[in-house]
Amino acid sequence: MFETEAGEVCRHRCYLMFIQGMTEEQKKDAERLARCINREQLVSVMNDTKWQRLFNALQPMECWLDFRRKDVRESDAASESWHTDLYHMMGGWRSIEWLDIRARETIWPGFLIKPKIVDKTATLIEAVKGAGVPFSRHENYIRIWGYVRPGVSPQWER
Repeated sequence: MFETEAGEVCRHRCYLMFIQGMTEEQKKDAERLARCINREQLVSVMNDTKWQRLFNALQPMECWLDFRRKDVRESDAASESWHTDLYHMMGGWRSIEWLDIRARETIWPGFLIKPKIVDKTATLIEAVKGAGVPFSRHENYIRIWGYVRPGVSPQWER
């Protein structure tokens, strides 16, 4: 355990390495995040290496991916809309509680013809498994868990 500048105890081993090279405001935000994680008794599922492997695995297919995320310090209601920007959605991954990813390619055969939607979930799952990242599968998307709250038991995909 480490003690933050505010004198609070942080259970994360990498905390000291994490704050090196940060501005004072970034350090304060990192401390607020650590306090929230401790207060909420969240269990970390991902680490920087896993997030980086996931990011690298998703880059080749980013043109047909949609994302929705919930950060540790926000309510579920803030995460209703889907976005297409991989770089925006993966930014600040240390605070991601969960990241939903759906893989659908839209094929436009013509201007006036209804587009064809191709489900690419199998390809997405193969890439995520190849990256060694744990996830759960839902109706039309997968969920990457950054943290798990007490009482939450995801059905991990194998």
